[in-house]
Amino acid sequence: VTAVSVIDGALFYADGPCIRKYHEGVSTVYCVVDDIATVRVIRKVPDGILCAAGKNLFKCTETSCVNVGYGTADWIADVLVTDSSVYIASAHGDVTILNLTDYSISKRLSLSEYALFYSAHFLDDQLLAFGTIFSGLWIYKMSNEGLQLVARLVKHHRGSIFAITSNQKYVFSGSDDRTIAVWDRNGFEL
Repeated sequence: VTAVSVIDGALFYADGPCIRKYHEGVSTVYCVVDDIATVRVIRKVPDGILCAAGKNLFKCTETSCVNVGYGTADWIADVLVTDSSVYIASAHGDVTILNLTDYSISKRLSLSEYALFYSAHFLDDQLLAFGTIFSGLWIYKMSNEGLQLVARLVKHHRGSIFAITSNQKYVFSGSDDRTIAVWDRNGFEL
């Protein structure tokens, strides 16, 4: 299983190219993302779900799964869907913002430095966390000018950060050193 997401009370999960839906004790195949081995992100959109697989973004329903035409030169690390936009974070720290209605590109945001990230998580539509291959958690603020560094959190993990999630109060990071760190969103203290 490479991705999980709870959508409208049902658990959606990626099992290779299959997106499965588990609801009320029953697991069914929701859709199949053709020619893709690993789906990493599943998010809800008004008329289905979006699946990020490798460098491509797919819109899926129970009857079809279609590449939305957004292809990138870099791996998609996370996706955020808002009322009007789709935010896509890449493994090299770029953010592409798409129009939700037609998936056209409305803006690209980039880092001022070169970086390679293993994971990413949108904390909200203004803050983005990246997990580095060298045990760091970097927090960026998104603005019209690009991505501005807010914090570099490097004092807990000793391995690559594979997973990041958050709630309104905390940011959680998981590392291949088998630790989980809990960071306070107010000042990003451990």
